[in-house]
Amino acid sequence: MDIKTIIIGVGATFAMDIWSFILSLFKIKSLNYSLLGRWVGCIPKGKFFQDKIFNSPSLKNELIIGWLSHCIIGISFVFLLVFVCGKDWLTNLTLQPAILIGLFTIVAPFFYYAACIWIGNCIIRCTKSNNR
Repeated sequence: MDIKTIIIGVGATFAMDIWSFILSLFKIKSLNYSLLGRWVGCIPKGKFFQDKIFNSPSLKNELIIGWLSHCIIGISFVFLLVFVCGKDWLTNLTLQPAILIGLFTIVAPFFYYAACIWIGNCIIRCTKSNNR
């Protein structure tokens, strides 16, 4: 585990949080980490998909679980960047790969996370099966 990667991940996640805060000043709704925590908290129970996350019962400590998950996911995306670009990227930082991975991290939740909690607009919705 590389400490520099973790520091960059924490910084990138913090930058995203600052952006969310700025949006909130203009009354623009942003991320709800309680819902992320609710989804992550249901995974160990074998419930990977939610019919509607808003209708699912709240979980104890879901906000804490959501914030921890948010931080871990943010750091993980930087590990992805280092994996794709190699460890040399850490000593010779360039903007292009960071922007490309950054765009991926913006788009990916619409296709994956939103699909799992059944609110995604960008996904092709299949017929609901019995396990959803």
